[in-house]
Amino acid sequence: TGSNAAGTAKLAYGSTDTRWQLAYVADTTLSGAALPAALSWQPAVATSPGPPNPPNWPADYADAAWISADANTDITGGNANGHLGSLFYQTSFNLPANVQADQFVAKLLVNADDAIRQIYVNGQPLNPAPYDLMAPFIQPGVSLSLTQHWKAGDVNTIVIQTVNTITYHGLLAQASASGPCTSVPPGPGGNAASIPVDAGWMLLGLTLLLALMAAWHQRKQG
Repeated sequence: TGSNAAGTAKLAYGSTDTRWQLAYVADTTLSGAALPAALSWQPAVATSPGPPNPPNWPADYADAAWISADANTDITGGNANGHLGSLFYQTSFNLPANVQADQFVAKLLVNADDAIRQIYVNGQPLNPAPYDLMAPFIQPGVSLSLTQHWKAGDVNTIVIQTVNTITYHGLLAQASASGPCTSVPPGPGGNAASIPVDAGWMLLGLTLLLALMAAWHQRKQG
């Protein structure tokens, strides 16, 4: 989250994160049994710990920042972008056709304020509802392995459902990815990225699944 297009540095405070979108439902009781059918998505915005946001949020990474609906995540004081309810954060990437989807794993290290309610891969919930990790914004965050519902040769979408019950809200995520394949596919033509053959486990901002892996592929071919 909150990474520049090259995946080499975090976005500046208040910058739009073109890799992530956010949707809001004014209901704190959504269990996560199913992804709501009609969500209105807007670009996420890079933010950071410290005033006007909570000073006890874990620090940004060098290549990833917190994101929210607005850089000022405090819903008090008339901030129009503050929300009480369920917030959904979405990102997408290409998984090449030669990756074995049933063996592909994305490991996420996630911090969220207030809590993670559910994780969806291609619209499918991964945990029994209600699945609620309260206050995971406390260090070191929550480590999650996403192993199901991947589609090789297609665009894959991850949605992280969070809940905000008091004041501030935001998301910070990094990921590592692994998946065996038999050959290196051509680089993608769009913004979505490909998983290289021998990428192994790499700690990177989740947006690197959308950008840096294409660069990795090009370097291997050079």
